[in-house]
Amino acid sequence: SSKSAALKTVTTAKNSKTGITTFTVNKKKVTPFPKCKGDVSVVTKSVNGTQLIGAVASCDTSLKVYDVKGKLKKTVRLGANANSVTFADVTRDGKADLVVAPASGKKVLVIQPGSKYKTVTVQLPSAGKLTANAIDVKGNGLAQLVTGVVKNNQVTDLKFYNFKKGKFTASSSVYTAYLSGKGSAISLNIPKPTVASLSAKSFKATATKAKLTIKGAKLTPDTTVMVGSVGGKATFKSVNQIDVTFDATKLGKGTYVVKLTNPGGLVVSAKTKVTVTVK
Repeated sequence: SSKSAALKTVTTAKNSKTGITTFTVNKKKVTPFPKCKGDVSVVTKSVNGTQLIGAVASCDTSLKVYDVKGKLKKTVRLGANANSVTFADVTRDGKADLVVAPASGKKVLVIQPGSKYKTVTVQLPSAGKLTANAIDVKGNGLAQLVTGVVKNNQVTDLKFYNFKKGKFTASSSVYTAYLSGKGSAISLNIPKPTVASLSAKSFKATATKAKLTIKGAKLTPDTTVMVGSVGGKATFKSVNQIDVTFDATKLGKGTYVVKLTNPGGLVVSAKTKVTVTVK
């Protein structure tokens, strides 16, 4: 398969005298909102092999989509002035979506570029100046939609959303506690796990399914566990407990460190060592 072409550079500039924002691509200057002196957000992404440019404004109720020649391809009516826009595959169909957060209201719009520009509405529990982002918790290329309400330059009411059967529903993710936001930006800061205790200190070296309960804090459904060089099968019980099964026959006699890793490569080694002995 042929390599995808590099994206053309898109630069934005705001005229200090008129307050009007333009963007330039392929040496062509485009003024998406000629009458808007407010904030304008411009993003670009390759969608189905075609680079698109999306633009929204704090003083306009439309999303405008351009090609790399600066030609307007689509205008989508939003129903409210916009606060932010981002490209991300939050519907997980392999194609980038345009996620637009209005400057007021309680609906975030996920717009799927294509022949019809289908729009999926995400109903939020709280109204206000909205913001949205896409966060890949596991680092596996699968992003989740995250929304919030901007109050006093801080983002509150942060929530993850899952997409299934054409709808977005709020997720009771343990990662919600690690979300934060400032301005209109949302970020995820997963801490290192901590270990308080291990349920056992020794196992038979013949045990193919040695079981270990780890108690601690800041554990996640994606925390991985290593006993020495052997990976354990981790079952998440809560942010304070993970049950692990591992094959002690692959270790042999000796003393091994139990290592926990949270998404993002944040590692902690248990202070208590597990001794695997021959009995």
